[in-house]
Amino acid sequence: MGAIYVITTFLFLIAGIYSLFSNQSFFALHYLLIALYVHASFYELKGQPFPRPLYIGVAFFLAADAVIQLFFFQPSNFLGGIISFFLSFSAWQSAQRQRPSH
Repeated sequence: MGAIYVITTFLFLIAGIYSLFSNQSFFALHYLLIALYVHASFYELKGQPFPRPLYIGVAFFLAADAVIQLFFFQPSNFLGGIISFFLSFSAWQSAQRQRPSH
């Protein structure tokens, strides 16, 4: 199971770096944010979660990425925007799990 997360992170990291050097910086940002999300969720599943602010930041940036892809990017990347919204919600749920209980 862990190998799937590592391979997925590696593939999105390679896609992000490739997009960065091929003058597609917006797609590079999208791929690198997904790689960061997958990396953080992998460590959460291992039982070694990152601090809560990391998940909140990832959720915020993925939501911003989704809004930009759906409404401001021409032509609209509908599928990428929906995926970013889904991952943003999932990162927000991870941040809620990290909340200290009183």
